Amino acid sequence: MIRGMRAAAFLAAMLLASPAGAQTTSLDLGDRRLDAIDDPVKIEFRSGGTAPGIERIGQAVEKVGVRLDWEVASKGTGLWELTREVAGKHRAKVALLCDAAGCAISYVDSFNLRYRDRKQSGALVRAIHQNYNLWIHELANGLARAVGGPARITYGFAPLADLAAVPHVRDNGREAYQNFLRRPKPRAFAVAENGAWGWSAPAEGTYAATRYFDSVRRAMERCEIRGAGTCRLYAVDDRVVWDPAHP
Repeated sequence: MIRGMRAAAFLAAMLLASPAGAQTTSLDLGDRRLDAIDDPVKIEFRSGGTAPGIERIGQAVEKVGVRLDWEVASKGTGLWELTREVAGKHRAKVALLCDAAGCAISYVDSFNLRYRDRKQSGALVRAIHQNYNLWIHELANGLARAVGGPARITYGFAPLADLAAVPHVRDNGREAYQNFLRRPKPRAFAVAENGAWGWSAPAEGTYAATRYFDSVRRAMERCEIRGAGTCRLYAVDDRVVWDPAHP
């Protein structure tokens, strides 16, 4: 009887927790190890202190690289190529470009990290093993701390809340994006070259349905109605996945 009561209590707890858990991500890339790639990662040195020189940044790169197992493969003035290899089985290569205003970390190449384009609900997403994003987050945070002074780190094309960064759309599209940001997850926003847009999110209070709510598909379909087949995913949940260089 006690065991049955415990099992019932556990099942009830799981049912209560499942709606919230179902809202954590709209991406389903066919492999739980994968995530949308955070690329580029930008470190902006904010005012409030002396702007770091290239020499100081270089010292930070060497220091953080050693601590986090990134090898400096090559370097130039304000430019470094870093490689991290784990157990001889997994490797990532990135380019680090810095000046007095900040640094940008860009994906170059990888081995055995499952990098490729993945298609979900009509949208292409650049995907990679979650470990890559973890490594890049560690690297960016480590560099920001080592350089010193206030800094802002942006993962991807732009900060999620930056209305001006949304490409192609006009004022009505930016207003729609602002509405999108107020809605619960799962949510997605798509744009087209001709200024068309579409977004999708569950209605407030419909948490029981979010487990089966394909926000990516709905956003793409709504955009394609006016987008003449050129719609691309801009944002999903709490992240911008847009890549201006990606078809």
